[in-house]
Amino acid sequence: MTYAMTYLGAALMAYNIYRYIRFSRDAGVREDLKQETRILNLPILLLVLFLCGYLAVGMIGKPDLIVASILLGGSIFVFIMLLLVQRITNRIQQSEHMRAEMEAAKKSSEAKTCFLSNMSHDLRTPLNAIIGYTTLAGREETSPQETKAYLGKIETAGHQLLDTINDVLEMSRIESGRLELEKEVELDAY
Repeated sequence: MTYAMTYLGAALMAYNIYRYIRFSRDAGVREDLKQETRILNLPILLLVLFLCGYLAVGMIGKPDLIVASILLGGSIFVFIMLLLVQRITNRIQQSEHMRAEMEAAKKSSEAKTCFLSNMSHDLRTPLNAIIGYTTLAGREETSPQETKAYLGKIETAGHQLLDTINDVLEMSRIESGRLELEKEVELDAY
């Protein structure tokens, strides 16, 4: 029984070493954990020493129930601690990812707010001109020359409004992916 517990502890410690090596490699890939990867190499030595101790007790020594229980308990403790460290690291990574997504959404919202503010101004200006000049042209005391000038200004404001609306629709098509942009290359004539 004691040998089985000792070898089970040794097998679990070998598995812990494998998991820890994978974890430290994954952490080494991440840019935000570059400094910590140096520190992560130190526990590998300790875990290997524990494994060697387990094997030495199992092969050379005569483990009693207390020693075997301590060895197995140590392996289980390391297993649980590795599991907790991995979960905490994953949660931190998820939190950082969510924070980056929230920042991007905030910037997008601010850009849309700014765009809508500018668009409301760009739409209201020609509309106010159209309404104002239509009111002026509709007065009884307006001469035909003034009416003609007002109609010209109404037409200009109408074209300006139509161009703005077309630009907004064009941007909407680009954003939704329904319009593809083609890159044009101009060649200089010699």
